[in-house]
Amino acid sequence: MLALLAEGRPLTFETISAAFTPFVPLLARLPDTPQDPQWHAEGSVAAHSALVVAHAHALADEAGLGGEDRAALLLAAALHDLGKARTTREEPDETGALRIRSRQHARRGRDELAFRLLDAGLRRGLLLKVLALVAEHHSLHRALDGDWSRGVPALARRAPLPLLTRLARADARGRVVLSGDAARGKDTADLLELAAQDLGVWAGATPTPPSGPRWRRCCPGPARTCRRWPQGAAYRTGRRAAFTPPTRRRPACRRPPGTAFLA
Repeated sequence: MLALLAEGRPLTFETISAAFTPFVPLLARLPDTPQDPQWHAEGSVAAHSALVVAHAHALADEAGLGGEDRAALLLAAALHDLGKARTTREEPDETGALRIRSRQHARRGRDELAFRLLDAGLRRGLLLKVLALVAEHHSLHRALDGDWSRGVPALARRAPLPLLTRLARADARGRVVLSGDAARGKDTADLLELAAQDLGVWAGATPTPPSGPRWRRCCPGPARTCRRWPQGAAYRTGRRAAFTPPTRRRPACRRPPGTAFLA
């Protein structure tokens, strides 16, 4: 299956789902998992995922994708809404009308796949790409809120942006929206691509800090030991494009929030 995806075979969602259901049983629940008709008039999660996979094939062909990147995009397209099988609920909106919601379904889907896909024989690089794409497929607009110079590089550290924007475009094309926001996903992907290219992080952003006098002053220990702190901090917070050293070693140095575990 993985070899066929990497080669560019036009495999459908149904074929991919049948191959992975023994490893990911939650896939069997997607045909019966409903979606809010205002945002997904195409029907169930399985119906939406089938359209997304078809559009992902087209986008991969258009970009000339092959190998691991193509397999990652298509697997993420098939699995991106898996978490909806766990999180879908009916909730009242501000008017009191019942609406279908799937809060935090991207992260719940990533968590489910993180251990399920280990038994499916995915290589480490492919597995990490799929997990990142599933977890972040709704994060594009959040990266563009507020300060782009921080939000976009932070997202680039968490997921490969060329694949993530293609997944977002396939996701937008694979849904039937009854409101006026049908093109929102595609427009957000286009804007994120322009911002990432302008910031120089389109191909990826590294969490490794630059070396320099301030860094050596704040972490005077061996180089290998010192590097563990900023690398862990950058991955853990996912918010900072630049390294800020810790306070415990020198009063003049500031520690980013959420990094006490590395002290």
